[in-house]
Amino acid sequence: MDPQILEKAKHFIGRAKVELKNLYFPPRNRCEDVDERKKGRLLSIFALEGCLRNDPDHYIPALINQEILDTALHRSGLDLQDLNTKDEPPCLDFQDLQINCLHGQHRIEAAKIFLSPFDEWWIIDFYAESLTLNIVNYIQDVYANALNYCHGDIYCNLRNYQLKGDAMQANRWLARLHPSMQQDLLRFQKSKEFTGLRIELDKLLAFPGVWPALHIGCLRRIFNLHQPEELTSYVAQVFRTWSNILLNNDALYQNLDYQTVEALQMRNPGQYPEDREFITGAMRQNRMFRLIKDTSSRTLILAQILQIDYEIPSIHTFLEDTKWLEPCADIIRKHLFPKAKGSSYSFLYRNYDFSKGLRIQDYSLEMETHTATRKASFTVAYRQLF
Repeated sequence: MDPQILEKAKHFIGRAKVELKNLYFPPRNRCEDVDERKKGRLLSIFALEGCLRNDPDHYIPALINQEILDTALHRSGLDLQDLNTKDEPPCLDFQDLQINCLHGQHRIEAAKIFLSPFDEWWIIDFYAESLTLNIVNYIQDVYANALNYCHGDIYCNLRNYQLKGDAMQANRWLARLHPSMQQDLLRFQKSKEFTGLRIELDKLLAFPGVWPALHIGCLRRIFNLHQPEELTSYVAQVFRTWSNILLNNDALYQNLDYQTVEALQMRNPGQYPEDREFITGAMRQNRMFRLIKDTSSRTLILAQILQIDYEIPSIHTFLEDTKWLEPCADIIRKHLFPKAKGSSYSFLYRNYDFSKGLRIQDYSLEMETHTATRKASFTVAYRQLF
């Protein structure tokens, strides 16, 4: 028998009915922050077939602390043997405590709408907290095979396993992509030209909420731009912005959800009063940063956001802006250096003649000459091309 199945069975404790309010789903997948379409599809199924919560295929696995379990058993007048009966599982009272579930978030969110308020329970398979991370991943990945993961989730899991040196698990995530996208991603990862961009993207792995907007198909556009320096700078700005918003506190990064990113991206609270008003109201009504409960942290985060005087960037804005950059970059490259290799920035810098000073076109379309360092002179000249 598969050793992973044996290990899973070894840590199985038993099963019981648990109230929905006690079920908690720690953020693992960037796209699993409740997809309304998935929830809607499940509600349609529930309307036709019922929620089928007594079907073993729909039991939800969870990790349980032994002390918490013992307390719940005592409170419910049960013992451990009752959780392993062949009859209908008993009800287990956890009061206000939450149980960490390994998957099934959308099913439970749909059940909260479908079920009567007096009948909100689900059958939970309990596993000891000593269950290894490999087996936890195995349980989640087996369930995930039936799901449509977003590209951001696939990329993040792929990179996390690569960074751990686990090639087998990384390849399992890579296999979820279409073959052409697999080729594009491997090309991106092997290219020295994009080393800096890959490093900056790795920094963003700490922020779950920015990744659902990623689409691997956009790599083709990134290849065609030949502008890795600009792209790297942009992604670095995404990281700086969200790090500052979250007080440069690593412990808060994982609490960034996709709804918050969607609400904040492209807003400029420092310059537009309507954005400032929207953000202030959303924070006070707990419609942003829902996973951050500490009042003082939320107050500091709001203050950080309101100081931003530029459009808040994200992976979504990054990909959208490449659409605007593509035609400009294509025209410049085709007309000025169609046969050049490497990035446009590096080619032009190597061939830039700064001996005549910095020439800037003014509003009257006349050219003015200024004195500047080579780097500053080139930077201004380069920007004028676009």
